[in-house]
Amino acid sequence: MPSSNTIALVVGLASLMAIFLQVIAARLGIATGRDLAQCCYEWYPKWTRVADWLMRNWRSSACDLAEVLGGAVD
Repeated sequence: MPSSNTIALVVGLASLMAIFLQVIAARLGIATGRDLAQCCYEWYPKWTRVADWLMRNWRSSACDLAEVLGGAVD
């Protein structure tokens, strides 16, 4: 069973990652008027789009994990 310090560290790191990604995506949206998925679709070649899609879903899951763990600790 993980200690409370380990859980707090995971929640803290997941929250920091979520904040960082949201700030970067917001800056991109303000600067270009497009979202992150649209910019990645135009920038990367076709063969990388599947891996890009998987990574975007992984990042979304990390943000959801931060919310769930934050609610569990609270």
